[in-house]
Amino acid sequence: MSSPFDHPVRREHTCSVKFDARKAVFGTEDVIPVWVADMDFAAPEAVTQALAERAKHPVYGYTLFPDSLYQSMIDWFASRHGWEIQREWILMAPGVVPSINAACMAYAGPGEGVIIQPAGCGRRRNWGQFSILRDDTSWWWCPTRSIAT
Repeated sequence: MSSPFDHPVRREHTCSVKFDARKAVFGTEDVIPVWVADMDFAAPEAVTQALAERAKHPVYGYTLFPDSLYQSMIDWFASRHGWEIQREWILMAPGVVPSINAACMAYAGPGEGVIIQPAGCGRRRNWGQFSILRDDTSWWWCPTRSIAT
């Protein structure tokens, strides 16, 4: 049986940060970048076809999340984890950083701090060296070593 790993995809000269910015990121081009969040195998054909079909429409305005997306998520959690989730529990977010911000706003009050587990990738690589502190009106980034224990 063939797997996506059997068919390498060349990423050089595709504006890939992982490959085309090796010199800037690593200081040399003589590295093999192995990142978790940027895979080097082709997307499933069904995904490529769905994107191509959507791209045929000439307007790319703001869209809603279709009910089928929510149902797919509900079905996935049920089949993979035996977890029966409700549609109203699902909240969509535009990315990791806005989600972290929302969680901080929801769960940390004025004067409380939040320490973020370090990520090992890209622009979030050094987050482990910082904490977020909140006062009555603002969030502050500060080096973790300056927090009293």
